[in-house]
Amino acid sequence: MAESELNTFYHLVCGGDREAEKKLFDGLRERFGLILQQKVGNEQDAEELIQESLMVIAQKYRAIEIRTSFTAWAYQVLENKLLYYYRTKKSRRDRFVSITDGIADGESSPSDPTLKYRLLTCLKKINAVNPRFARLLNLHHQGYTVEDLCVRFGITANGVYTILSRARAMLKVCLEKGQLA
Repeated sequence: MAESELNTFYHLVCGGDREAEKKLFDGLRERFGLILQQKVGNEQDAEELIQESLMVIAQKYRAIEIRTSFTAWAYQVLENKLLYYYRTKKSRRDRFVSITDGIADGESSPSDPTLKYRLLTCLKKINAVNPRFARLLNLHHQGYTVEDLCVRFGITANGVYTILSRARAMLKVCLEKGQLA
């Protein structure tokens, strides 16, 4: 669907045409999908970006006076979401402490019969300092998603990532030194 068609549908939507609104958002979804297919490697992340962008557009397009091009404004919304995605992806990668430092991808950790005991001891120590840290670590290890943890603990995704990062750092120090500090 061409940009001019999207702008035409936008003007029809402003006139109250419900069918044009469906076509407008279907066209945006299609265009955004093609753009993000090339810019984002992960299909699930791309779909999430499309959904977030369309949600922002749906919430704001009626209230904003668009003087030039609706399509240009919509692309700017997508671009802003994409920039935020890149920024948060990089900051998460930089912020998290990997417990498996020193182990190459695909390799399994060396067999250590005392590891389970040390892990349990460290989790108990972390629990004594901050029970929330230990619970989040445990639930995330059991397969709960970040979204599940957000709902369960009543915090944002950034809050979950921050707590997990700090808890993992505490766990790493404990495993290496036998104590938390």
